[in-house]
Amino acid sequence: MLEIYRENRDGAFPTFISQTNAFGVESGEVAQVHVLTNNIHYTRVTQSVTNAPLNQVYSLNISEQNSPIDLDFIRAVNWLTFTNMPSGTTLLMDSNVIYTFNQSIQWATNLPPGVHQFEVQAPTGYESYEDSDMSGQVQNMYNLVIGNPRLINIVSNQTTFLDFYFEPYFTFTGRLVDAWVGTPCQNVGLPWQAISGHTQFMAHPMTRHPYHATWANPWFTDLDGGFPSNTSLLTLNYDLPLNVSGYEPFVFTNILMNPIPRSLVDVGTLTLHPLDLNGNNIADSWENIYFWNVSNFNPTADTDGDGSSHWEEYIAGTDPLVSTSVCAFKTISSSNGNVSMAWDTAPGRVYRIRCGDRLTMPLVWQASGLWPHSVGPWTGTVNTTEMGRIPTRFLLTKTIGSRLRFRNDNHLEERGRFFIATKIGDPPWWNTRIHEKDEHI
Repeated sequence: MLEIYRENRDGAFPTFISQTNAFGVESGEVAQVHVLTNNIHYTRVTQSVTNAPLNQVYSLNISEQNSPIDLDFIRAVNWLTFTNMPSGTTLLMDSNVIYTFNQSIQWATNLPPGVHQFEVQAPTGYESYEDSDMSGQVQNMYNLVIGNPRLINIVSNQTTFLDFYFEPYFTFTGRLVDAWVGTPCQNVGLPWQAISGHTQFMAHPMTRHPYHATWANPWFTDLDGGFPSNTSLLTLNYDLPLNVSGYEPFVFTNILMNPIPRSLVDVGTLTLHPLDLNGNNIADSWENIYFWNVSNFNPTADTDGDGSSHWEEYIAGTDPLVSTSVCAFKTISSSNGNVSMAWDTAPGRVYRIRCGDRLTMPLVWQASGLWPHSVGPWTGTVNTTEMGRIPTRFLLTKTIGSRLRFRNDNHLEERGRFFIATKIGDPPWWNTRIHEKDEHI
């Protein structure tokens, strides 16, 4: 609702002189005073509908018409900074370019009377401001507030105001995984907290695109822990505060800084640390799935007697209560100089094969030197690969793969020691032995 007041000379409360009927949602309203006195006048925009949504666009234009010559005003505004649009922003009337906003925010002209279609085209990376409650209103040419393009009736000797609002966006991508076992963190909401810009943008986390649209779907990580595809944010700086069940609350500070419109920012793979209140290096959520009493939970015990401790089963993604669920080679065989190995895989785990040229024990687990040759990791459910082999020991560490093949180029029968290991902790992960098996090849 638009209201007009006049200040009284005696300083009393301003006198109300005019108001609109509040029927102008999506179409605009006009309040007129035909005879202005020599006083100070006030205008006020108020919310006339109970529980009306916030973040609506309001444009207040004041004009004084004192001659038959009228001017029409067209503005293109960067809604993020409330300033002019970048160079190259153009105004079209009836599909013809009639003005270019070169670092200017407004154009005043005398438009020809009649019904015309107006459109402002902005550089890539700038999107028209969307309606908070109804989708598709930018494409609605009969929406006189945010339609782009929109149909406007230009009337002779009457001032017309056309405002086009834009917001600069960039896109981002990333992935969220468990810091201890590398499994994806699925269906996690992504509340981006702006730490720069106007206070209205920092008031609430941005969880969807457009950020203020009630009709837009909120962002959640997918089955692989990846960010969804429609992740666009205003070009501000952001933190990412996450409070996920089963994990320690954490804020990724300054994770998106100084983005530019249209850019793609990859935040990489983010990790969350599991809650571990009893301090045994096993996630409490995993303990609660398989065991009732976790306060005195023993990570070195082997409940199912399969040779793998509770901690090893947690790392490998196997069932600690089922002896056949174990991270171990199911078959290791050699034929015609080829060695084949197969094992059961667990969801979300990553496996790798490595080999070295020494059989001495105890084994010193190093990332290089002792185990100079490696293949993988693999991400499919079934994978086959080949590599030249020296008199060898193989190390299996983590990708989803169920068959790996190695070629024995020198056709020598050697006694090899085969190992299965998985990654643990923050990278580098390839440092933990889980299972070993002697095999004559």
